[in-house]
Amino acid sequence: MQGMLASGTMTQAMAMSSMNQLVGQLQPVMSNLIGCGCIGGSGIGSTFNNVFGQLTQVVQGLQTNFPGAGFNNLMMPFGQMLPTMQSFVSSYSQNSAFSSYAQTLNPFVNLIGGCVPGFGGLLRGF
Repeated sequence: MQGMLASGTMTQAMAMSSMNQLVGQLQPVMSNLIGCGCIGGSGIGSTFNNVFGQLTQVVQGLQTNFPGAGFNNLMMPFGQMLPTMQSFVSSYSQNSAFSSYAQTLNPFVNLIGGCVPGFGGLLRGF
């Protein structure tokens, strides 16, 4: 996906399909993280950082290639994830490991916060 964005070959329809697929894959992963109580575990943090680091780069590419209303529309599927993300934050915000997760999430949240109602305040206080 990043390659197609860089080369300019991705259409908005392709991007929307990819976003829907991505959200569908990411949502159960986040739900499992909430259930396992394991964010301080070995390897979890680095995987989380890699996933959301790459996701942030993809979202930045989408913002560049599809500015304005096009970008806003592409971010709408993430609205489905808001309750899960809120649960993730509320479940782990008191965990000593959470600050590093919040640092990783902040750029992503800031990018889509203006497009998806509720996301902007997700990490308030972190």
